[in-house]
Amino acid sequence: KSNQEVVDKADWVMLAVLPGQAKGVLKELVFRKSHKVLTLVATVPSDTILELIAPCETLCRAVPLPAVADRSCVTIVSPTGSAFTDQVADMFDLLGGSVVAKDDTECAILQATTCLMGPFYRMQQECMSWLRDKGIKQKIGSM
Repeated sequence: KSNQEVVDKADWVMLAVLPGQAKGVLKELVFRKSHKVLTLVATVPSDTILELIAPCETLCRAVPLPAVADRSCVTIVSPTGSAFTDQVADMFDLLGGSVVAKDDTECAILQATTCLMGPFYRMQQECMSWLRDKGIKQKIGSM
Protein backbone atom coordinates (compact mmCIF):
# COMPACT_ATOMS: atom_id res chain seq x y z
CA LYS A 1 0.00 0.00 0.00
CA SER A 2 1.08 3.57 -0.53
CA ASN A 3 1.37 6.21 2.18
CA GLN A 4 -1.57 8.05 0.59
CA GLU A 5 -3.76 4.94 0.81
CA VAL A 6 -2.96 4.70 4.52
CA VAL A 7 -3.71 8.42 5.06
CA ASP A 8 -6.99 8.10 3.14
CA LYS A 9 -8.19 5.35 5.50
CA ALA A 10 -6.96 6.92 8.74
CA ASP A 11 -8.43 9.43 11.17
CA TRP A 12 -5.11 9.79 13.01
CA VAL A 13 -1.83 9.95 11.09
CA MET A 14 1.48 9.46 12.88
CA LEU A 15 4.52 11.05 11.29
CA ALA A 16 7.61 9.11 12.34
CA VAL A 17 10.41 9.83 9.89
CA LEU A 18 13.82 11.45 10.09
CA PRO A 19 13.70 15.26 10.15
CA GLY A 20 15.28 15.51 6.71
CA GLN A 21 12.58 13.24 5.26
CA ALA A 22 9.51 14.97 6.73
CA LYS A 23 8.97 17.65 4.08
CA GLY A 24 9.47 15.22 1.21
CA VAL A 25 7.06 12.68 2.69
CA LEU A 26 4.39 15.24 3.61
CA LYS A 27 4.41 17.18 0.34
CA GLU A 28 3.39 13.97 -1.45
CA LEU A 29 0.33 13.45 0.75
CA VAL A 30 -3.14 14.97 0.73
CA PHE A 31 -4.77 15.46 4.13
CA ARG A 32 -8.39 16.13 5.08
CA LYS A 33 -9.39 18.91 7.46
CA SER A 34 -10.71 16.18 9.77
CA HIS A 35 -7.36 14.41 10.10
CA LYS A 36 -5.44 14.49 13.37
CA VAL A 37 -1.67 14.34 12.90
CA LEU A 38 0.77 13.23 15.58
CA THR A 39 4.36 14.10 14.77
CA LEU A 40 7.32 12.37 16.36
CA VAL A 41 9.72 14.46 14.26
CA ALA A 42 11.68 16.44 16.80
CA THR A 43 13.27 19.29 14.87
CA VAL A 44 10.70 20.33 12.28
CA PRO A 45 8.60 23.21 13.70
CA SER A 46 4.87 22.68 14.08
CA ASP A 47 4.15 25.68 11.82
CA THR A 48 6.09 24.01 9.01
CA ILE A 49 4.25 20.74 9.44
CA LEU A 50 0.88 22.53 9.58
CA GLU A 51 1.68 24.21 6.24
CA LEU A 52 2.46 20.82 4.71
CA ILE A 53 -0.65 19.06 6.04
CA ALA A 54 -3.18 21.81 5.23
CA PRO A 55 -6.16 21.83 5.27
CA CYS A 56 -5.64 19.71 8.41
CA GLU A 57 -5.30 21.99 11.43
CA THR A 58 -5.00 19.41 14.21
CA LEU A 59 -1.41 18.66 15.10
CA CYS A 60 0.24 17.28 18.21
CA ARG A 61 3.93 16.68 18.87
CA ALA A 62 5.24 13.84 21.03
CA VAL A 63 8.80 13.03 22.11
CA PRO A 64 8.83 9.39 23.23
CA LEU A 65 12.13 8.03 24.52
CA PRO A 66 13.33 4.43 24.11
CA ALA A 67 12.26 3.48 27.66
CA VAL A 68 8.63 3.99 26.63
CA ALA A 69 8.87 0.44 25.28
CA ASP A 70 9.17 -0.72 28.90
CA ARG A 71 6.58 1.76 30.15
CA SER A 72 9.28 3.31 32.29
CA CYS A 73 9.52 6.92 31.16
CA VAL A 74 7.45 10.02 30.58
CA THR A 75 6.73 11.30 27.06
CA ILE A 76 6.68 15.02 26.25
CA VAL A 77 3.52 16.05 24.39
CA SER A 78 2.49 19.48 23.05
CA PRO A 79 0.72 21.90 22.66
CA THR A 80 -1.57 22.48 25.63
CA GLY A 81 -5.20 23.40 25.13
CA SER A 82 -6.04 20.87 22.42
CA ALA A 83 -8.46 17.97 22.80
CA PHE A 84 -6.20 15.94 20.49
CA THR A 85 -3.18 16.67 22.69
CA ASP A 86 -5.21 15.43 25.66
CA GLN A 87 -5.99 12.20 23.76
CA VAL A 88 -2.31 11.73 22.88
CA ALA A 89 -1.29 12.44 26.48
CA ASP A 90 -3.83 9.85 27.67
CA MET A 91 -2.31 7.31 25.27
CA PHE A 92 1.21 7.97 26.56
CA ASP A 93 -0.04 7.88 30.15
CA LEU A 94 -0.72 4.19 29.49
CA LEU A 95 2.90 3.84 28.34
CA GLY A 96 4.61 5.38 31.36
CA GLY A 97 3.21 8.90 31.61
CA SER A 98 3.17 12.24 29.86
CA VAL A 99 4.16 15.84 30.43
CA VAL A 100 2.29 18.41 28.33
CA ALA A 101 4.33 21.38 27.10
CA LYS A 102 2.52 24.57 26.15
CA ASP A 103 4.19 24.98 22.72
CA ASP A 104 7.18 24.09 20.54
CA THR A 105 9.49 26.34 22.56
CA GLU A 106 8.64 24.72 25.89
CA CYS A 107 8.76 21.29 24.24
CA ALA A 108 12.30 21.99 22.98
CA ILE A 109 13.39 23.11 26.46
CA LEU A 110 12.03 19.93 28.03
CA GLN A 111 13.48 17.86 25.20
CA ALA A 112 16.95 19.28 25.88
CA THR A 113 16.95 17.52 29.25
CA THR A 114 16.55 14.18 27.50
CA CYS A 115 20.11 14.60 26.22
CA LEU A 116 21.22 13.58 29.70
CA MET A 117 20.01 10.06 28.95
CA GLY A 118 23.12 9.08 26.94
CA PRO A 119 25.73 10.03 29.57
CA PHE A 120 23.55 8.54 32.31
CA TYR A 121 23.32 5.14 30.62
CA ARG A 122 27.03 5.27 29.74
CA MET A 123 27.87 5.87 33.41
CA GLN A 124 25.65 2.94 34.43
CA GLN A 125 27.39 0.74 31.86
CA GLU A 126 30.81 1.74 33.22
CA CYS A 127 29.71 1.02 36.80
CA MET A 128 28.45 -2.41 35.79
CA SER A 129 31.74 -3.14 34.01
CA TRP A 130 33.66 -2.04 37.11
CA LEU A 131 31.56 -4.34 39.30
CA ARG A 132 32.22 -7.29 36.98
CA ASP A 133 35.94 -6.44 36.90
CA LYS A 134 35.92 -6.58 40.72
CA GLY A 135 34.44 -10.09 40.66
CA ILE A 136 30.80 -9.24 41.35
CA LYS A 137 28.53 -11.85 39.83
CA GLN A 138 26.67 -10.93 36.66
CA LYS A 139 23.30 -11.23 38.39
CA ILE A 140 24.24 -8.50 40.87
CA GLY A 141 26.13 -6.38 38.31
CA SER A 142 23.15 -6.26 35.93
CA MET A 143 20.60 -4.86 38.36
